[in-house]
Amino acid sequence: MKKTTKIDLSTLNPTAACDKPVEIELLHPANREPLGVFISIVGADSGVIKDVVADFRKANAAKAAAHERQGKGGKYITPDSAFEDFVKQKATAATLGWRTGDAPTITLKGEDLPYTPANARKLYEDAQWIQLQVLQGVDDLLNFMPS
Repeated sequence: MKKTTKIDLSTLNPTAACDKPVEIELLHPANREPLGVFISIVGADSGVIKDVVADFRKANAAKAAAHERQGKGGKYITPDSAFEDFVKQKATAATLGWRTGDAPTITLKGEDLPYTPANARKLYEDAQWIQLQVLQGVDDLLNFMPS
């Protein structure tokens, strides 16, 4: 039987940990081989991501209120396109940089792209598999708070 140790849970601070960027390496979408392409991200509990989520909730609440004013009831189901946009916003906001090897660029459609938020959005629109890996990295607290 494992010995139980006393821990003060208030000493664990996911928000502070998630505000510190980490690099994840992209993996080939089919064979999971490392690609040598790294993306710097913050975690789901970071202030940046919490702001994106709060903005989405506010927008959705405003749509629900308008829906109710129109006599359609207060419940508002977010259309797929709005949710997809939210997911891209979350991935874009979480991304703080990238590199291929030592070069501060990635290559997309034959073009070397330096990191900018606009280029991050373009990347996630063009390559959903990358967006998925980034969001998995963002949501995995172990990336930010290793045991």
